[in-house]
Amino acid sequence: MRYFIRKKPDLHQESDVALLSRYKKNGDPECIGLLYERYAQLIYAVCLKYLKDEEESKDAVSKIFEKLFIDLKKYEIGLFKQWLHQVAKFHCLTILEKKKKNRILPLEEASLSNLNLPEEDLTPYNFTIEQLAEAINDLEEQQKTCIRLFYLKKKQYASIAEITGYSLMQVKSYIQNGKRNLRIYLTRHHGK
Repeated sequence: MRYFIRKKPDLHQESDVALLSRYKKNGDPECIGLLYERYAQLIYAVCLKYLKDEEESKDAVSKIFEKLFIDLKKYEIGLFKQWLHQVAKFHCLTILEKKKKNRILPLEEASLSNLNLPEEDLTPYNFTIEQLAEAINDLEEQQKTCIRLFYLKKKQYASIAEITGYSLMQVKSYIQNGKRNLRIYLTRHHGK
């Protein structure tokens, strides 16, 4: 009686499509390992282009490939290289948007004239940028964030909701209440 030992196929020769199909069929992690070998440098270059930081780019590459274990089972992917490039780009843009969201906006970058606060909110008072900065810093955190995004960064309500995670109604409310509280603070502390 002869026994046949089934030889494991050499996956290094397989195309991306074959590796994706194999992974989808039997979840062989070696397929993702091979895709990593093929594309890690490319994805690192994409991440470095956007993030401008070597360590952060290395972390991003790791996270992107870790996510493949789930994503490759969920999606039908035709052109893997192009798809992966878009995934990396989106991942980096998400990181950058979160950084922007968490960045404290220095009020010195603005002037009173480009804050676009409605005239009725601040007239007849002439407030300095320092006084306005003081007033904004006195606001509750949600109001402060929404006021800064709306007036200093010129973001729309929907964009602010997306950045902060607040609902559209919350954003409107924080801006409205923030404007009222700014007016009250400025009148009380610096009114003439």
